[in-house]
Amino acid sequence: SSSSSSSSTYEGEPLDFTGKDATVEYIGTIIPRSWSVSDIKRCWLPDQGLSSLAPELFDAFDLNYTKLTNAEKFTKKFIREGLGVTKEAKVENLLRAVEELGAYEKRTYHPAVGTVFDENTFTFRLGKGMSIKAFDLCVGEMRGVGESVSVVARCDYAYGMRGLRAGGKVLVPPYATVQYDVTLVDIE
Repeated sequence: SSSSSSSSTYEGEPLDFTGKDATVEYIGTIIPRSWSVSDIKRCWLPDQGLSSLAPELFDAFDLNYTKLTNAEKFTKKFIREGLGVTKEAKVENLLRAVEELGAYEKRTYHPAVGTVFDENTFTFRLGKGMSIKAFDLCVGEMRGVGESVSVVARCDYAYGMRGLRAGGKVLVPPYATVQYDVTLVDIE
């Protein structure tokens, strides 16, 4: 989920900036995942083609990120017997998807946790889908120009299952959790 904390004190309710052009300065950093079972079910599981059966089983087995990426526990046998996946291709695809998820922390081929992947000034129309969801939400809650927040964005509020690439280079890996330090510079 998305959360924010203000570095300045602003009194009163957030202003309604919907439809206005917001200019923000920001720094984006890749941070460690700390996914709960609910996070796994919302962000990752639907992309694996197991949505009809698995959500309840992920709850029953308390499959959070740590358990899911533990190669000694999340095995072919568990997928077959615990999750009831019988098609070998599905079992292999699920194992590969879990390995990809785990590669993120191990930095097998993705940018490392702690990497600043973007630092920029950006103008977008608020509430119109012109930015990642996290920007729309955090700027929409700001109280005025000059306010700064730090926002932690799960992948479904940032770059999703594809991550972010530029010029063939992976800037943000798939399913990454990112942190943005955002300052509202202007609103028109």
